[in-house]
Parts: sequence; C-alpha cells; structure tokens
Amino acid sequence: NAGIEGEFRHDAIRKADSGGLIASGNEPGAHGGNSDGLGAIVLVDTRDNIYSTHKGQYEDLEAEFYGRGLGSNYTFSRYTLDLRRFIPLAKDQTLAAQFYAQFVNGDEPFYEMQGLGGDSKIRGYYLLRFRENDVMLFQTEYRFPIWWRIGGAIFAGGGEVGHVLSNFTTHGIHPSAGIGLRFLVVPEQHLNVRIDYGVGADVRALYLSLLEAF
Repeated sequence: NAGIEGEFRHDAIRKADSGGLIASGNEPGAHGGNSDGLGAIVLVDTRDNIYSTHKGQYEDLEAEFYGRGLGSNYTFSRYTLDLRRFIPLAKDQTLAAQFYAQFVNGDEPFYEMQGLGGDSKIRGYYLLRFRENDVMLFQTEYRFPIWWRIGGAIFAGGGEVGHVLSNFTTHGIHPSAGIGLRFLVVPEQHLNVRIDYGVGADVRALYLSLLEAF
C-alpha cells in the first residue's frame, strides 16, 4: 500500500514545574500550539495475523513535513522506518524481530518526539523514559506455547536517542531484556493478554497489555 497521510494537532501546556525545561520556555513545544503536517507512507504487510503474528513481515516507510504554510507553529521534517520479521520455528513458536528508526530535522515539539520505554519499544523502562529528535532501536522476541491457552516469551533489545545522528555512540545504547506470559482470550483471532517483566540498565518495569509488543 502507498498513500498520503496528515496530522493536524493542537496542544496546550496547562502547567509546568518551576525550574524545569518546559517552564524555561526554551524547549520546542513549551508554549504548545499547532503541529500540522502532510506526508507520504509506503507499507508492505504480509503478516498472517496482525494481533499475534506467526510468520510474515511488516515494512513501513513514512516521510512527513510540517510547516507554517499548513498552519503549523513548528517547522520540521520527520522520517520513520519500521521493519519487522516473523520466523516460524515450530508449531506456535515464533522468532520475532524489529528494527525501528525515526529521524527529525528542525524544531519538533517535545510532545511529538518518539523515544524508548513503555510496553512496545524497549521494555524495562517507563514510557518514553528517553526521547529526542532521533531514535533507533532493535528488539527480538521468542514466543512459545506452555499449556492450554498459556504461552510465554523471552525478549531482549536495545536502543538509543540523540538530538542529531552524530550523537549516537555504542556507549549510549540502553539495553533491555525480560520474560513474559501470554493468555489467549480470543482463540479465533489469536488475541492475547500479555504480562511482561522487563529489566533495563537501572530500572525494572511490569506491563499488562493487549496484543504483542510488535
């Protein structure tokens, strides 16, 4: 599939902690405003099931442009690449892998930034623990049955954020690993409830979610 996409968004900052980056007014987005942009998307999706994939691949490439000509208070361009591969190892056993990258040129407001942490991008850190203009991550997961409707998962990954690509170094990678349980609630759709316990470099996190992380 290929097509056009757009975002027309307004944010207001209701309150900010004194002495913080937002209160200083120097952080892009500190005063809220409009984030309006248009772009293009190309998507290839051969997954056998979008809820819990056993085999196939997913490739998503996006380019978006925000500017004052569209009514935006911020001018920036954003490029996103999301690559996923699912390899069947045996019946109901899957090796899944994802590479995700997003690069931004210009003054992207902080609340638009992607980052690391949460139940889908490098589990083990709280949601968007690390965020910046540029993000790169890789994660992999082994999914397997245990008994009846109960399954398990072992996962690991790492990622990094930076204001520009030259900020990325091997020393800046944030690692993550963990284990999880799955309970099949809708067998016809292979829809799972999952519990994941992730361990980061200096923190741990427990997640309860629907659907797989990727």
